[in-house]
Amino acid sequence: MSEYRRRLLDRLLLEVDRAERWIALAAEREGDVAGEHEPGEALRAIASHARASARLLAPLLPPRAPARTAVALAAALGALRRLVLLRVFDGERAYRAMLGDLHRELDLVHLLHAVAAREDLPGVTAWCDAWLTLRAPMLARAELALAWFADDPRLALHVRAALRAS
Repeated sequence: MSEYRRRLLDRLLLEVDRAERWIALAAEREGDVAGEHEPGEALRAIASHARASARLLAPLLPPRAPARTAVALAAALGALRRLVLLRVFDGERAYRAMLGDLHRELDLVHLLHAVAAREDLPGVTAWCDAWLTLRAPMLARAELALAWFADDPRLALHVRAALRAS
């Protein structure tokens, strides 16, 4: 494997790991905010899958090199931005932001799969295949659940603190 492909593979594996850990936390929180409605159920299913997938991914991860300051700072600022925005967005906008994160992760796993397939890495390709088989339908369900906000625009427009109080 070329040095560049190895570096790309390692970076993608670590990025997918970070994304799964973020999705596990954020989707659970967003699911709880949405309550027992379809959007909440869809996100809690994704959060559960993310926790299980992260455990299965762990043995495939490269040894962690010390994080460069700029990379660590960028990751921390990105997480902070998402946490702050998700707290101030209304219910519908926060849900769409979560869907955006889920789509970015789907793209990331597709790229990881392509790199692993070119390097004949059966463990990584098998993980990607299993992940895609389960997560893609979950994401489709979450996308369909977005229509729920059209059924209850009052809740869709409420700021998150109001959603928690009602």
